[in-house]
Parts: sequence; C-alpha cells; structure tokens
Amino acid sequence: QEHESPTYNAADKPFGILDKNAKTAMICVSYEHGNEVAVKVLNSMQYHILNVDNVQTALKSMIYHQFNVIIIDEDFDINRQGFSHVSEYLNALDMMARRQIVALMISKQLHTMDNMAALHSSFNQILNYKHVNSMESILQRTIAEHEQFYAVYNESLRKIGKLS
Repeated sequence: QEHESPTYNAADKPFGILDKNAKTAMICVSYEHGNEVAVKVLNSMQYHILNVDNVQTALKSMIYHQFNVIIIDEDFDINRQGFSHVSEYLNALDMMARRQIVALMISKQLHTMDNMAALHSSFNQILNYKHVNSMESILQRTIAEHEQFYAVYNESLRKIGKLS
C-alpha cells in the first residue's frame, strides 16, 4: 500500500560504498534535453549521479542518502506532483542537513539566477529552461557561492565532530 511506512531495504540505497569525499547528485528532470545536459554537466564535475524519473524513487533515495546536489524541474513527475513533494521534503529537512545540499530548480516562468525567487522557493538557484545550456557555469558558480557562504559554519561543525 502507498501509505505504509517504508521498510529498510539495502537495494533502495542509491549508491554502494563511496569514498567519503565522493560527490553525489540526484537529477529529477522530466524533459529529455534538460536531463541530458544535467547528466553531462554532473559527469564533467565528477559527481556520482542518480537519475530518477518518479517522485517515489526520488523521496526514497533522499531518505537513504544525503545528496550534495539536486537538480529538479517544475514538471518532474507532474502527474504525481513530484516537484511539490521533493520541495516539501527539502523544506522539512533539519537545517544542518539542508545546508549541505545545493538545490537547483529549472523553471519555465522564473528568471535564471533570480536570487529572491530562489530564496522564496527554498532553492539555492533558479535556471530558466531557455538557459539550460548554461547549466554548467551556473551550477559551478552556485556551488562555489554555497561553499564560500557556509565555509565558517562547516568548519565549526567539523571541529566539534558533527561533520566529517
């Protein structure tokens, strides 16, 4: 049944054993070109990638693994409101966990790099569909800004043993 609590199954974990410094990303992009660009960009940035096509797999994967990067478009698994469910999950995360994730939203309406819209939507950055071919530079910039912004915070967590 759909409302049963999830039971642990090792097969549900998105990755096997990874090096502690391995970077991981989940792609939740419904349209082919955007998905292809995201895969190419994340591969070039040396991320281990989980490419999902439905909200159940996305949510289950986020339960078992904390991704470094999540890329999602507004039409992801639209029939099951995938975008809304993934957004709600991200918003409900403990802030310490959420601060470790860079979440990029691909939007039809919002403007690329609209920081106020990104903040309002609880994403790190917005990428308009029209600019999907610029994903690599925008994602690199977003990750660099994120790392710089949280550098002191993360170093403090490392010193007290809360972050490896």
